[in-house]
Amino acid sequence: MYRLTILLIAAVALTAAAAPALSGSHAEAGQSAIWLEREHDFGVIEESGGKVACTMQMVNIADTAISIIEVRSSCGCTAARYPKQPIAPGDTATITLVFNPNGRPGTFAKSVAVRLSSPPLRTSLTVHGTVRASESTLTRRYPTIAGPLRLSNHILPIGEVSAESSHNAILSAYNASSDTIRLEAPDAPKPLSVQFSKTLLPPGNECHITVTFDASKCPDCIGVTETPLCITATPINPTDSSTMGMVKVTVVANVRNSVSSDFSAF
Repeated sequence: MYRLTILLIAAVALTAAAAPALSGSHAEAGQSAIWLEREHDFGVIEESGGKVACTMQMVNIADTAISIIEVRSSCGCTAARYPKQPIAPGDTATITLVFNPNGRPGTFAKSVAVRLSSPPLRTSLTVHGTVRASESTLTRRYPTIAGPLRLSNHILPIGEVSAESSHNAILSAYNASSDTIRLEAPDAPKPLSVQFSKTLLPPGNECHITVTFDASKCPDCIGVTETPLCITATPINPTDSSTMGMVKVTVVANVRNSVSSDFSAF
């Protein structure tokens, strides 16, 4: 009898110690539910592999049943399956989130808003990861190939620029290799300046390359001009099979002589 009493006391003490840790880390005072997960990392997934799914769970810690009233996604690429019936006290509800990577290469972060009948009334669940593009998507969106680097185009139209001003345009880039690459534009011609949204581009990631044409730095540039720009992609951890990428992009600008344009107005 004495031994049984000791075991019961120990069990009660352990339960009391564990309860605050659970409620304190996932729920505040007055909350009817706690979420065991609110975020999931899919890591690197293949676009060709199709949809991926994960589950997140919620526990009803109230004395009465609660219901999931609505689940709304931030993107049509992410869907949710959830129980429509009320969740009894002490029961666990499982929400399944399904992400469709089709046509979405690069990194992603999608959120799903869950609305309950009792506090917490609104909770945001997040899934994220990186989609490695299929060959068909690469061919369609990034047809210019330069080793591990894929570009949206090899011709970049800047448009019309007055002789004293500057204008920019953006190229999209994608790392199709399994190694991080360093992007550079060595020895860019004088009227051009280049900015990479990511100088170090991880595998399966996208970035933007902003090219600015400054006509004031090229006084002899009048009319349609074509300026070659070299972009390189160097593997950070090269192997015997690694290749360096280099591509020439033709930047096309139509430089307008502002002086003659002013006189033409009279």
